[in-house]
Order: sequence, then structure tokens, then C-alpha cells
Amino acid sequence: LRFLKRELKKMARVQLHLRQKFEVLHEGSNRLYEALSKVAPVDYPEDLKSVIRIDGARDDLQFLAFAGLNLGMGMPPFEFLRTLSARDVPGWFIKDFFQSWYQKGLLGITTSPTETADYLRGLIGEPSGKRLVTLGASSGGYAAIVYGCWLGAERVAAFSPQTLVNRRIVAQYAAIDTPETLRFLDRSAGILNLRQFLMQQESLPEITVYYGSDHPQDTEGAMHLQDLDGVTLIPVPDVEGHSITGELRKRGELDAILDRLIA
Repeated sequence: LRFLKRELKKMARVQLHLRQKFEVLHEGSNRLYEALSKVAPVDYPEDLKSVIRIDGARDDLQFLAFAGLNLGMGMPPFEFLRTLSARDVPGWFIKDFFQSWYQKGLLGITTSPTETADYLRGLIGEPSGKRLVTLGASSGGYAAIVYGCWLGAERVAAFSPQTLVNRRIVAQYAAIDTPETLRFLDRSAGILNLRQFLMQQESLPEITVYYGSDHPQDTEGAMHLQDLDGVTLIPVPDVEGHSITGELRKRGELDAILDRLIA
């Protein structure tokens, strides 16, 4: 038993050391990205870009897809990339390398939620008859709701979004790059409590929230928006995990949801 305890302690020290090395590497990469972006344009691989453009032939619609948290040790994923790329709809995929619910802006581009809104507004341009839809999962679903409202989207699809970003939620979902302190949360923008935020809007997009009915935290987040005009809550049965998009894809249901979004 003593030998086992010693080995467990040794393994814990090794894991801590590897995590610390990984954190230093991530921090250094982020600082290098920011520094280079201010000096000259750099053609980064797609995985390292905060924003990538997808071309499409449709001239009546465009999308903004927000990546969610990466709960492992790696980069935040571009959910929906392959699925939307095949639908001939132009748009942008947005990544939050700070893993901070888009509170710290986009790495090397913006430094706050409101700056990000201005930047995205410049990307999509004037409406001129072209409709906008936003979508995302987890923290990306949260961002899809916020920026969908700010940018005048017609429809929003949010998959298991956090709708009340507070100390408990940050502790539960924090990724490797999430800041350790809560100072990164921008309370001045009034977007941490989405129920209050939505109630203050003059008009809302058509917001649909998908969540696993067997996942307590995701159900709690969805119920936080219950009975709000313009918000539809759709429970997906027999989903215990947070990654609802993966489960919907396995069931063959995700394509139909995205087709309705871009109809």
C-alpha cells in the first residue's frame, strides 16, 4: 500500500510538471502570435487562426460560427467546419484562443467583447439584403447568442451554451488557456447573464437552444432562458455528456438542424 501511494504521488508530480510545461508553451505561442500580428501579415495554418473565411455561392445568407472550449490540452476546435463548408454558404469561423467565453477578445485582433463586435461587423459588412445566422457550441453557443443579438442576426443556433457565466461555471468548464483569475470577465458589457442581456434587447433573433436533457448543468443553463420571447428550448433525450453536437452528428440529426438554420 505504501509503495502504491508513493507511485501515485510520483505520477501526480510528473503530470503536474507536464501540465506546467504545456501552459508555458501555450502562453509563449499566444504572445508570439500577438506580437507577429502587429508587425506584418503572417500566413498561419488554419488551425492557428482566430478567424477563417469560408467562401460560398449563396448571396442571400452568411454565417458566423463560434468555436467552443477545448476541455483537453489542445486548440479550440472549429465545430461545424466540414458540415457548413459543404453547404455553399459563405461565412467565418471564429476561435477564442484565450478560452474565456470571448471576454478577452480574439487573439492578435481584438481585446474585448465590444471590440470583437465591431471587428465582426466589419467582416459581414452592411446587411444589404443578406441575412446573418450565428451558431456555436458550449462557450461558442454563448457567443453565438451575444453576437447574434449585437449584429442583427436573423437566427441563432446554440448547442449547450453557458447562459450565466460566473465563478462556478468558469471553474467547471475552464480549459488549459482559461485565465486563473476571474478578472477577464467583462462585467461592464452586461453579457455574463444572458437572461438579463436578452431581456434588455429591443428585438431578438430567432434563438434555438439545444441541450442534453440528461445533462444537469446544460439543462440548468437552458432553463435559465425559459419563457423568454424569441427563445426556443429543445431538449435532446438520452444525452448525458456536454458534447451534444457530437451526439447529434452520430444520430444523423445535426444536418437537418443546420439545414433549418440556413434555409
